[in-house]
Amino acid sequence: MNKILLFTLLFLVPSFAGAATKKKSSKPAVDPETVFEKGKEAFYNYDFEEAEEQFEEYQRLQEKKKKPLDPEFEDLERQLGIASNAFDRVEKIVVIDSISVPADDFYKYYKISKSSGKLQKGRGGAVNLDLPENEFSFSNDSDDYFIWSEPGSEGFRSLKEGIRLISSDWIIEDIRFSEQEEGINYIFPFMSPDGQTLYFASDGPGSMGGYDLFVAQRDPISGEFKQPLNMGMPFNSPYDDLLMAVDEENGIGWWATDRDSGEGKITVYVYLLNDIRRNYPSDTENLVSLARLDDFKMTQTGQDGQPLENIPSVPQIAYGQKATAGDFYLNMGGGKIYRSLKDFKNKKAAQQMSLYLKKENELESEQRKLRDLRMRYKSNDKGLMSEIGQLEKKVEQLRLEAKALKSEVYRLERS
Repeated sequence: MNKILLFTLLFLVPSFAGAATKKKSSKPAVDPETVFEKGKEAFYNYDFEEAEEQFEEYQRLQEKKKKPLDPEFEDLERQLGIASNAFDRVEKIVVIDSISVPADDFYKYYKISKSSGKLQKGRGGAVNLDLPENEFSFSNDSDDYFIWSEPGSEGFRSLKEGIRLISSDWIIEDIRFSEQEEGINYIFPFMSPDGQTLYFASDGPGSMGGYDLFVAQRDPISGEFKQPLNMGMPFNSPYDDLLMAVDEENGIGWWATDRDSGEGKITVYVYLLNDIRRNYPSDTENLVSLARLDDFKMTQTGQDGQPLENIPSVPQIAYGQKATAGDFYLNMGGGKIYRSLKDFKNKKAAQQMSLYLKKENELESEQRKLRDLRMRYKSNDKGLMSEIGQLEKKVEQLRLEAKALKSEVYRLERS
């Protein structure tokens, strides 16, 4: 054999072998299920961009193999879209406390004022109201208005409200929204003292997790509820978020979530109510941590980014009850709670407080009449529309007058 040819063959053989070896060590196939699990993990960690990329890759791989998508995929993809949109407008709230409590009867740890209503099971102090003892219910202070959730014929839970008329008879109505979603659950309702704003949790198409918190406004004339709105972040999450309760008297709100909660536990958050909604800028540092509430003390900053001072403490009062046999419960801030006119240092403030309490009683009486009229209107007594409109204006005026009196009480006493 020609020496040059032999040398050439000896030189090239290793290259051929190497080429063959490289071909055998090709990149291993990607497991679609692994990609899907990575997407879910990113979603629950609020890394929504990564979750979207992983879900798209998973869908591409399954289509390439002509295999069906996981039954969970469609729901997760929808929830991811809702969460991503909510992440663009995280509300700036000040959380003043959180507590991990047993998941059973967690609402007992809500320390709402007496005027905000009662959180309970069954009918509480109501008379002649047919309500299952084991069902959570919300009622107003006077036990003439109840709202609760119960399963229907197909197993899905819906909301009902009971209103006691002046005659002491009860009218029970199904709560319906302008765009009612069927085949989903509505649970843990709470009604604002004015009877206009309804909060509840639902696992419907508008949820970014299992259950999300929603709010719906009642039409002041017809009494029907408008389309519910998702309350967004940080209240909602890819996990279950439940029972929003608003205590206007003390200016605080409560809600519960199972994000980062241990087995059999749930976390209850307490926050300061905002007069108007303010969102964090989208480029806010640690926005993920603020949306997730990794450390609620991160929320305790002002518009200038500096730590807030004189953050009020959580009222030490059992829900739906007075702390003592006092006349009222008034949070003056800085840990000071007034329960009697004798607690005031300023005599004019005490006089204004007395006027405020009378105005509140008048407001409550007119609200009760308004509820009666609305229920009669639902029963096709259309001639009541004008009367309802007039009473609605009166109630709104009384509410504004009461608010002004309360503001004056604070101004006089603190000056």
